[in-house]
Amino acid sequence: MAIRFFSETDKFNFRNKRKTSTWLKNVINSYGKIPGSISIIFCSDEQLLEINKSYLKHFYYTDVITFNYNEGNVINGDIYMSIERVADNSCIFNVSLQQN
Repeated sequence: MAIRFFSETDKFNFRNKRKTSTWLKNVINSYGKIPGSISIIFCSDEQLLEINKSYLKHFYYTDVITFNYNEGNVINGDIYMSIERVADNSCIFNVSLQQN
């Protein structure tokens, strides 16, 4: 299967796809699991807020929401990330956006 990256905002272009995919596969394998279909979706605060309201009934901003579609030892899922929240967290925790 594959790890895919999507951007639903024009404000961000993720450039470390290969490095991140390799790292994520290594982490999954280190737990004795098999990488399946994983989507990493970069979006705006407002988009992630709507997902948070619709699926989790949470009415606040967050940086990441995940949806688990695992089947046995195969790791499948969607990871939604708010670019604005991640950037804010980088400032708060004094790390670069690349480290965050």
